Amino acid sequence: MKKRLNIFKKTLFFATPVVAITPLFTLSLSCGTQRPEVGLIEDKDKTNPNFVYKDGKKLLKGSASEFRGDVLSSPNIVDEGDPAYQLYEFEKDADGNDKIDSITKKRIIKMNKEGNLAYPELNVSKDPSKFKELYSKYLTFNNIKRQYEFRAYAFTPDEFERYFPYSYGSYRKYINSNNRKRTLLLTVYYMEKSSIAYDNQIDYRSNIVYYEGDITVSKRWKQVLDDSYTAIWNSLSQQERNFIINPKTGNYTNHSEGLWPFFPMHTINGERTYIKDKVAYPVLLEFEKE
Repeated sequence: MKKRLNIFKKTLFFATPVVAITPLFTLSLSCGTQRPEVGLIEDKDKTNPNFVYKDGKKLLKGSASEFRGDVLSSPNIVDEGDPAYQLYEFEKDADGNDKIDSITKKRIIKMNKEGNLAYPELNVSKDPSKFKELYSKYLTFNNIKRQYEFRAYAFTPDEFERYFPYSYGSYRKYINSNNRKRTLLLTVYYMEKSSIAYDNQIDYRSNIVYYEGDITVSKRWKQVLDDSYTAIWNSLSQQERNFIINPKTGNYTNHSEGLWPFFPMHTINGERTYIKDKVAYPVLLEFEKE
């Protein structure tokens, strides 16, 4: 079950944006069949209430700053009610529903036994199909696979220019002084659930029952979550800091909404590392309001 984290220290470059951005060049790219696809809803007849049309441009209804705050507080694109949302599989009853313990009122984590040891079973039986309304009212998602977890990040133009300066040139003609504060560049990162999961063997001789929250993420991934939270906290304005979740607050039971290393930051061993090649091509979002 142990798997090395796929975090790298190189820069991801993007090419000229159209609707969804395509890459000019990347280092150690993941297989194209794995990469998620993110795009704006087409709205050919211009009747979708989530878009407004002004001066020949398609704008997202609402505020860029409010949307970014919501993304910071809820970066997992998969809806909490989707069967694929949880990292681990739960025991099922005869009807195929999650078993609920009569005393704790919690679901029971399904364990894979190997002699006197056991591992929590990863939740990889179904592809995600329901996405949070925060995202789905504007965006379409394709190639969202069951073996991965997903996080969104909405870069401001200033952030993107700072962290990916060689890529920012592709966006200059789409961003100007009039729309800069109304524009975000959203992308989706993905990581194997096996890289995130608890990676130690559990002594099962006592036949202990493990409930949701008893097993969270690996020690290594806890460090990634901690370092990402700290680095992103330091990069945000005082107002934006109110949106992000500290993974330690809930003893990592809130890891499903934890922030990842989305851009170059000091993380493991003090190195400037971040998720580089497991990222969807960005889509440029221009809102009607700042």
